Amino acid sequence: MNHKYQNNETVPIETVFVFPLDSKSAVNHFEVFLDGKKIKGVVKEKKQAKEEYENAIKEGKTAVKMEQEMGDVFKMNVGNLKPDKCCIITLKYVTNLESSEDSKLTFYLPQALAPRFVPMESQEEFNKTEFSKVKYSKRVPYGTTYTFQFDMNSKIEAISSTSHGEFTPTIEGTKANGTYKASRQDDFGKDFKIDIALEKPHEPRVLLERYTYPAIETGDPETVTTAMLSFYPDLEEQDVKTEIIFLIDRSGSMSGKRIDNVSKVLNVFLPSLPETCFFNIVGFGSTYEFLFPNGSVQYNNQNLKTAKEHALGIQADLGGTQIAQPLQEIFNQPTKRGYSRQIFLLTDGSVGNTRDVIDTVKREAQTTRVFTFGIGSGASTALVEGVAKAGNGACEMIADNDPIRKIVLRQLNRALKPSITNLEVQFIDGLSQPNLLAPFRIPPVFAGKRVLIFLFFDESPQKIQNEENEKENEKEKEKEKVKKLSNGSVALKGAGPNGDVEFILPINFTNEIQEGTMIASLASKCMITEIENSNSQYHEKTGSIKSNINQDFLNKEIVKLSTRFQVISKLTAFIAVVENENENENENEKEELKEKPQLRIVEVQASNLTKSSMGSHGVRKSWKCDGEGGGGGGKVLRRMLKIKQSNEKKKIKMSKKSPQILKDRDKYSKKPLSRVRKQSERRSESRKLNPFDELIDLQLASGKWELSQKLMSLLKVTKEKITQNCPENLEIEIWTVLLVIAFIQMTYKDTKDEWELLVNKAKKWIKKNSQVDIVKLLEKAKICF
Repeated sequence: MNHKYQNNETVPIETVFVFPLDSKSAVNHFEVFLDGKKIKGVVKEKKQAKEEYENAIKEGKTAVKMEQEMGDVFKMNVGNLKPDKCCIITLKYVTNLESSEDSKLTFYLPQALAPRFVPMESQEEFNKTEFSKVKYSKRVPYGTTYTFQFDMNSKIEAISSTSHGEFTPTIEGTKANGTYKASRQDDFGKDFKIDIALEKPHEPRVLLERYTYPAIETGDPETVTTAMLSFYPDLEEQDVKTEIIFLIDRSGSMSGKRIDNVSKVLNVFLPSLPETCFFNIVGFGSTYEFLFPNGSVQYNNQNLKTAKEHALGIQADLGGTQIAQPLQEIFNQPTKRGYSRQIFLLTDGSVGNTRDVIDTVKREAQTTRVFTFGIGSGASTALVEGVAKAGNGACEMIADNDPIRKIVLRQLNRALKPSITNLEVQFIDGLSQPNLLAPFRIPPVFAGKRVLIFLFFDESPQKIQNEENEKENEKEKEKEKVKKLSNGSVALKGAGPNGDVEFILPINFTNEIQEGTMIASLASKCMITEIENSNSQYHEKTGSIKSNINQDFLNKEIVKLSTRFQVISKLTAFIAVVENENENENENEKEELKEKPQLRIVEVQASNLTKSSMGSHGVRKSWKCDGEGGGGGGKVLRRMLKIKQSNEKKKIKMSKKSPQILKDRDKYSKKPLSRVRKQSERRSESRKLNPFDELIDLQLASGKWELSQKLMSLLKVTKEKITQNCPENLEIEIWTVLLVIAFIQMTYKDTKDEWELLVNKAKKWIKKNSQVDIVKLLEKAKICF
C-alpha cells in the first residue's frame, strides 16, 4: 500500500492522516522514499518512537511515524515535509482471507471511516486519540488507484466485486491481475470487497516458513520455524432448538440505505426461522426498545406478523450508538431451558468503546453465542469481528451492493447447525513440541469455515559440548549447532454433534521451508490480539487476568511480540527518520530547516454522514459535511495491493454486571409495543416487497402456504387449475404447499441458497401432516407451470 504526500506550499508542513484497515491486518513493513533515499521503518515502543519523531522534527529532519489508534484505525504522521517535496510511504500487511460455504474466499479493504459514538465513561480515553480530531468530508482532495495481483495455489474460477462492479481482472490459471482507479468521488467512500472463487478452496494444508530476527537482548540472530495449519472440518446437519434475538443498531449513523438494508435483512431472517424457536427484536441507540417487552416469544403466525410489520417500518431514530447496555439487558435475562441463545447484532460499529462491548460479550460467552453483521462501508471491523470472536460466533460484512439474502442465510445456517466445540491441539507421532501456539483458545468451528492454527518452533543455535575437542583439550570448547526438528503430526480434537471428532495433519520439516515473515506476522498479530481481548494464556476463560499476572506484564508482552516480529500494535509504532541530504548547509539554512512545520490534517472520506442528533453522551452529536477539499498542498493517496498464495497455502501479502451499566440502567427503556408499531407504520409504505419477497411473506410460521387470491396471482395459476391437477385423495392444503415449492424451485433455480431454508421448513410441515412421497409429487406439481 503506497501513500503519496506532496507539499505544494511554501512552508514546511506536518500532515496527519487517519485511515482504516481490517482489524485482522498485521502491518509488518514500512518504508519511506524521499530525496532519492529509502529508509526502512522500525517498530519501537510507542513512547520511544514519539520521542525520536519529535527530536527529528526539532533538528529539521523529515520523520514519519505510523501508529495503531484503535483496532481498525491507523494514523500516519509525516513531519517536516519541505516545500515542493514529495514523500512516498510504502506499508505492507498480511491478513487472513475469509472462507465461506460457497467455496469463495473474500478479501476486504476498508476505505471510509465512520464517526464513532463514545459513551460518557469512555470519552476521556477516546479524546487522547487523533481519531477524535478527524476532519470528515464527503469529497476528499485525493484519489486512489488499486493494483491487484493474485497468485493462488488452486485454479481461479472467478473474481468479482460486489462493491466495485466495474473491477474485472484478467485470469490465467492460478494467477490474475487487474487495476481499478476510483475516478468518481463516491467510489473512494466504498469499502473494497473482492470474492475469489477457487477450484479447490477447502483442502487442509500446512505451510512452513523460517524467520530469522535479531534477539532483543543481545542483537544476535535467532531463528524460528513457523507453521500455519488449516483445517476444514465437515459437519453433519442436525436440528438445534434455539432462542434468537436480533439486536438492531438504530442510531443516527444507520440512516438512509443502511437502515433500509437492515429492514431487508430482517425480512429475510424472519420467514426463515425454525418453527420451534423463540425470538425477539431489540433496537438500540441512546435508548433501547424490545419489540416484545416481556422477553422472547414463541415463533407463531401472530408474532411473525408483528415482527414483519416492525421490520418494514424500522427507522434510525434512537440517537447515539450504545451497544453494551442492551447487550447486558439481554444477558441479564435467564436462558430458556433446553434452548441455546443466539444474538444477531446488526450495526455499522460506530462506537468508540469497542473494548467495553467485546468484554461484555466475552463474559457471557458460556450462555450466549453472538453473530455479527457489519452494515455499510466504514463499518468497524474491530467491533464486529471482535464481538463475533468473543461470542463464539461468526462475522459478515455487508457492502451496499452485496447479495443480502445469501449473506444473511449463510449466518442463519451457521446458527441453526451444530458446531465443533471444546477444540484442543495435540502433537503426536514424535512431532517436536512448539514453543508457542496461537490461538491459545480455539473458537468453535462452523460449516464451511476453516480453523487456522499457528505454531512456533525454536530453531535458535544451541551451545553443545564438542566431545572430540573435550578429549583432546583440557579446556572445554563449544560450537553452535542448529536444533533439529522432528517430523510428526498435529491432531485437532473437539466435541461434534454426534460425539468426539479428530482431524490430523502431518508436518514434515524435511520438505523445503521457505524463508519469510508472513506466518510469523500473522501468528504474532493473533497473539497480540488475544492479549488485548483478554483471551490469552495469561487470562482465565472469563477474561480476567490470572492471579500471578498484572497489566504491566501484559503490556510488556505485547511490546515484546510487536518489536520481535516487527508487527505494529496499539503500544508500538513504526518510526523512520530521513537524515538531511546536505550536512554542510549554512547556519541560516539550518535555522530554516528548524522552522516549526505547519499542521495539516488530511480530510478523511466519510461514510454515511448525516446531520442528525446523536445523543447527549457522545462525542458525535451533529455532523455536517461542507464537501470541500482542504488545507495543505495536494495530498494524493495511492494504494497497491498484492494478493498472493504459495504452493501450499492461501495468503494475503466489568464484573459480570458492569457497575457503570447498572448505574445507568434507569436511563434506558424497553418502550411499549404500541409505540413501536406506530413508528413502523411511518416507513412501511416506502419499502415495497418484490414478487419473491411477497411470496415468502405469505409463508406461515409453520412453513405452510395457505391458498389465497394473492398467492394464486404470484404463482400465475387459477384456482380451477390447482384443483384440477390436485392428485386424488391429496388434501388441497398439502397440494398448495407442493405447488409453491415447485414454483420456487423452477423460477429461482439459480438462487437455491436463498430459499433452501424456507423450502426445507415447508417440507417438514408436509412430513408432519402427511405421509406422501414429496419428490414424486413435486414432479407432478411442476407440470402446472
